[in-house]
Formats: sequence, C-alpha cells, structure tokens
Amino acid sequence: MFSRAMTETQTRIVTALVLGPLVIYLLVLGGWPWTLFLLVVAIICEIEFFDLMEGKGFRPHRQIALVVTVGLMAVAHLAGMELAAGMLTAGILGLLVAHLSKPSIGHVIPSISVTMAAVLYIGWLISHGIYLRQMVGPDGGDVGVFAVLFALLTTALNDTGAYFVGRQLGRHPVAPSISPKKTWEGLVGGLAAAGIAGLALKLGAELWFRPVPYGYGVLGALGIAAGTAGFLGDLVESLLKRDAEVKDSGTLLPGHGGMLDRIDGYLFTVPFTFYAFTVLRS
Repeated sequence: MFSRAMTETQTRIVTALVLGPLVIYLLVLGGWPWTLFLLVVAIICEIEFFDLMEGKGFRPHRQIALVVTVGLMAVAHLAGMELAAGMLTAGILGLLVAHLSKPSIGHVIPSISVTMAAVLYIGWLISHGIYLRQMVGPDGGDVGVFAVLFALLTTALNDTGAYFVGRQLGRHPVAPSISPKKTWEGLVGGLAAAGIAGLALKLGAELWFRPVPYGYGVLGALGIAAGTAGFLGDLVESLLKRDAEVKDSGTLLPGHGGMLDRIDGYLFTVPFTFYAFTVLRS
C-alpha cells in the first residue's frame, strides 16, 4: 500500500511539474492566452460534469451550456464584471426558451437544472480567473499576477499539507459519508500550509519583484480562509462523484483523474480571492 501511495504521489508531482510552468507562463502573458486557457479548462470540466450527470440519467443541454460559458469568458475578457450579469441572464433565458422546442416534455426540469448548474458551477466560477488576472490594488497598480498566484499557491499547498498530514496523523473523518479519507487533522495541516503560502508569496514577491500592498497578517489570514474555501470546493466535488458513483471525473490527468478533479478547490478559491481582494481595495 505504501509503495502504491508513493507511486501515486510521484505521478501527481510529475503532472504538476509538466503543467505548472505552462500555467505560470500563460498567467504572466495574461490577455487572450490566459482567457483561452481558462476557456479550454472550463469546456473540459463541463464535458466531465455532463458525463457524470448523464451517468445519473439526466439529459443536460450541452451545447447551450458551452455557448453560454464561451460568452461568459468573452464578456469577462472584453467588458469585465459589469456585463457578466447580463450574459448570465441571456444564457438562462436562452436555455429556458430552447426547451420549448423539445418534442418531449419529460425530463425538462432536470435538464434545465443540470445545465444551469454546469454554467454556474463551472463557467461562472472559472470566469473569475479572468477578473482576478485583471485585478488592480488599492494603490491602482496591477496586482493580477500576484492575486492569481495567491489563489493557486494557497490551494496547492492546502491540498499538499492536508494530504501528508492526513496520511500521517489523520484519525477523525470530516465527512465520512462523502470523503472518508479527509480528516480533521489533515484539514488543520492544510490550512496551516495555506496560511504559510500567503506569507511566503508576499515575502518572495517583495524580495524579487516589487512591494505588495497587503500586510503579512492580512495575507496569512486570507491564506487560511482560501484554504477553507478550497477544502469546501474539494468536498463538493467529492459529493457529486459519490452521488454519481464514480471515483474520478475523468482520466485526463495522470495521478489526478479528470480536469474537474484537479481544479475542484480552485473553483472556490479563485472567486473567494477575487472578492476578498476587491474588499481590500475599497
């Protein structure tokens, strides 16, 4: 068992080492490369989500969800948060009207519900990665790269800390009916790692790049809060998989499963970081 666990850990590390530099490169580029990258991630995740839902017997409207998600990403890139509500409204109305043409009335309510869930849970939440990249600080300076790195690093170290502390010390499950391997001991270890990640990111940014307009105390506390958000995101996806009776959302990423398995925590931490930094800016 120990050998198998180590093999899985090594596979996760290799996958992260391959994808990490690409993500950082696109993040630094910003603009359309970053937006298109997030769009590809969103489309893959929605496809995996629909596969899970169809396995449960639901009949989502894939095409409408994907079109609305593309629209959300385009609006986020071109117009910012101001028109996002309009895009969501148009998408919801379009989804409802589209079902008027269905030859059979049966399964309309589940189809509408699951399709909306995909747009909101995946398309809408991932679009915050574009808003976060465009973030400006309280002094009016660009803090987008720092803000995204904050969300990414706190989530990654929260996962890592929870995994290793949970394996060594975990005895008390947080939600045994959803994810028996997640323990309170692992949660505490993960949150501690997330808080340290926030502090380390500020220290590194100010040593090698430029000052960050947020204090150590604020970023440490936000790191812990972001870690909590990431844990809840992970737990939500575990709930969906448990209900769908599958281990992973897909097989795209070795050691991780599907794309949705890899970004489940980020779906919560990225929006959290955006709104937290927005409050700090005001």
